Amino acid sequence: MQIEQVVHQRIEAKYQHEKNNAEFPDEVIKPNVRFSGKNYEVKGPKALAATVVGYIRMMCFMILFAGDMIFNSLGGVHTFPGFVKNTYEWIKENKFQFGLMVFFISSMIQ
Repeated sequence: MQIEQVVHQRIEAKYQHEKNNAEFPDEVIKPNVRFSGKNYEVKGPKALAATVVGYIRMMCFMILFAGDMIFNSLGGVHTFPGFVKNTYEWIKENKFQFGLMVFFISSMIQ
């Protein structure tokens, strides 16, 4: 609970500073800050969305690092539609960009 004490000390110091320097000290209001120190529990649709984005990120990295093995076990990339072939060729040509893109975009969403 050391952090809680530091937060309350800083709030008190700021309040005293504003009160001492204000033109009308009686109008300065002390902020009501509650501090529990616990992690915020994410529930419901936000938790589900974060989980789905995490799985999509994991699949993208699996395709990035083991795409040839995955597609060969499914019959080869030539058996898939043109969109999948073109996308996979782009991923193979731009591995670094794809990895960074997946990491940053999924981190922003999650």
